Amino acid sequence: MFVGVKPTLTLDNPSLEPLLFLLHSANRHEARIFQEITYELKRRKIAKRGDTMIMDKIFYAYKNYPIGINEYRIVPLILPRSNFDLTD
Repeated sequence: MFVGVKPTLTLDNPSLEPLLFLLHSANRHEARIFQEITYELKRRKIAKRGDTMIMDKIFYAYKNYPIGINEYRIVPLILPRSNFDLTD
């Protein structure tokens, strides 16, 4: 029997202050937990209208863009790891 969890840590940019820490079951794909993360950020009043969320490519799914924009009024930027450089 496999029992595991998948942690999600949300950081503020540029201060790198931790904003949110969640645990998910390990057998779920990250693209499916996008809505849980955005819901918790909105519920805890961390994410505000017009905020930009920068995520790794593991959260990539076409359906996550309309969810972020229409339901939560945020701009999700899901970047591939090779281009994940905020200094440009």
